[in-house]
Amino acid sequence: MAQLPYQNNKKKPEWSESSSSIFTPTIGIYKGLVKKLDNGTRSGRLYVYVEDLSTATSNDPSGWILVDYASPFMGRTLGPAQKGAVTNTTNTFFTTQQSYGFFMTPPDIGNYVLCCFPGGNNQSGYWFACVSNSLSKQMIPSIGGLPLSRIDPASVPPNFSSYLRPGQIYPVGEFNENTQQVFTSNWATATLKPLHIPQFTRLLTQGLDTDANGRGVISSSIQRDPVSGVFGFSTPGRPTNDPASDPDLNVKLASGEIDPVNFVASNRVGGHSLTMDDGDLYGNNNVVKLRTSAGHQIFMNDTDGFMYIANSNGTAWVELTKEGDVLVYGQRDISIRSRGNLMMHSDRSIMMNARGAIDLKSQALRVENTATIINSEQAIQNYAQQISINGTSGVSVYGSKASITGLGGLSLTGFPISMNSGTPGQPPQAPKTLNQYQLPDTSFVQGQGWAAVDGVLPSIAYRVPTHEPYVRGNVAALIQQQEEIFSGGTATVDGNQENQIKSVSRANLKPGIDAANILGISQGSAAPTANYITQPSTLSLGDLNSTQLRAYSAQVGYNASGSAYDAYDSQGRLGKYQISPQELVNQGFLKPDTPRTLDGVNNPNNWTGKFGTTSANTFFQNTPLQDAVMYQYTQSNYSKLQNIGLIDSSSSSDEIAGLLSASHFSNPETVSVWATKNQDLSNTIAKNYNNGRYSQTQVTVLEASDRSKQIASTTPTA
Repeated sequence: MAQLPYQNNKKKPEWSESSSSIFTPTIGIYKGLVKKLDNGTRSGRLYVYVEDLSTATSNDPSGWILVDYASPFMGRTLGPAQKGAVTNTTNTFFTTQQSYGFFMTPPDIGNYVLCCFPGGNNQSGYWFACVSNSLSKQMIPSIGGLPLSRIDPASVPPNFSSYLRPGQIYPVGEFNENTQQVFTSNWATATLKPLHIPQFTRLLTQGLDTDANGRGVISSSIQRDPVSGVFGFSTPGRPTNDPASDPDLNVKLASGEIDPVNFVASNRVGGHSLTMDDGDLYGNNNVVKLRTSAGHQIFMNDTDGFMYIANSNGTAWVELTKEGDVLVYGQRDISIRSRGNLMMHSDRSIMMNARGAIDLKSQALRVENTATIINSEQAIQNYAQQISINGTSGVSVYGSKASITGLGGLSLTGFPISMNSGTPGQPPQAPKTLNQYQLPDTSFVQGQGWAAVDGVLPSIAYRVPTHEPYVRGNVAALIQQQEEIFSGGTATVDGNQENQIKSVSRANLKPGIDAANILGISQGSAAPTANYITQPSTLSLGDLNSTQLRAYSAQVGYNASGSAYDAYDSQGRLGKYQISPQELVNQGFLKPDTPRTLDGVNNPNNWTGKFGTTSANTFFQNTPLQDAVMYQYTQSNYSKLQNIGLIDSSSSSDEIAGLLSASHFSNPETVSVWATKNQDLSNTIAKNYNNGRYSQTQVTVLEASDRSKQIASTTPTA
């Protein structure tokens, strides 16, 4: 096949020479009106009308110019034309070129594009950007939502009005610019916009039409704020006159009988979008959302701290909450398979609730726990080739009727064996039934949409995801309204109150504290009684009275230094309470640039001289000052624990003392992680917590000592 003169890169076409061209050289950027899409090459080419380059009218095809699409990035491999290769016409993957790059959907007819004409030939150019003369751009880069008060009532179908609620935001389209009244100075905030019917219908199906945190509609539009912080893009979406609805489409494509009019889109339902929003003027709505036209989405909300994934029908969703909860909802099956081991671990309870049966099948079922409690309303059946029951402290079998049959013999061994004599066995105590919560569930209500109904979903789990709108609330508050699984810790296996089962309270959702309460107090760390009695008096602090705080300080002083006011360690912690260099800086005794080391506190030049404290030695000698520093440090930790939420009006004195003790040797933030997640890397937080709890058992000792001192001081001497 002969090459055209300009294909060998040696000779330019005659029309490219401006001196011999019949066209006027065209230099610069021009705005072209899209008149027709070139469907033949399927490469994004457009026919445009450039008013500055034509003497014809815009409706005269003779004045239209065919322009190619200039992508920001596009390329292809050399293929058979690579240097040194023998010409190969074989049509295989390895003998042909491969293309790659970025492609943008061509704009609809009636839009404007920027065009350029390299070489000055106004009959061969490229379009490379889109421009818009329209005022309304609410749907860029995503279909942004507006409050109901800014939606034109005329755009709401009568059968939709009952689904709309004041105060909610709903997806909207662009306003009609054919009405002159929109062109006012405050058009951006005053002009009413039409309800976006296709997307609202999808949100209604998903149950997300009333969601206020972005799972449904988001406010991210480039016209939301005076200066936009929204970045992203969206595809045009399917046209309402969708060619796919034509039953003869395949025949027309095969024959080439395609009417360009069928590709003129006067309206579209909305496309796929990727929105990255740095937030509005108030710092809200800081989100990233990837959403398909049908409604599948991946949503990341930095403002509220959660991540959400959902399908278009609302029948399945997953949420990762700010607090660390993983919520999964499936309208049908949730199936998991592993070719290796399937492991589940919970630092607290594992709750399973099924309205049908729970079936387990395996080669062996091994259960190891403190107590096994089975409460069956009707019957318990065990069948095996051999059954062994061993109770190290006793076995009790009780029933209104009892029978034992040994087909191959029956052996009774015991000393003595009593038949209808002796003390009868006590009937076992029936175990308390599992606590069952009455949770909300959702259903579709005609004229209202998906709605949550309280108390219709019974479950032993206190958090059960539902179809949207899922009720997301304060789980801790919900649990506090319910009874604990074991009431008062009196559950037993055999009815013997001496064999009570230790239970873990779940009301405060603090597994670290729960575990420490079960662990108990190590008496080896308890301060001697004399240390409590000799502890100086102090002020009260928060919900701790002066005696309770005095007991706490005595125990901390003993655990920190053995109650030695002149103690120090290799980290530079000083005194009876082992106050850290950082805390001495915080309270103004050490200069801010002091190294937080033993050498740093031993250098007198690093001391500020506050209250006459000019060195570590003067700090050792001033025991009342050490007690005052301890009080201020404890006061600071108390405030931090309150702000975190570990100390509140329901906290007991022993729990407060335990948390303060743990914070004294760690810090409130680390203690918070331990309390809420039971993470204790040093394996000492629980021990220090229990030491603090123990201090409150000595309050009565201090009170008795104080009373005896008062009596002694008032007793007359001979």
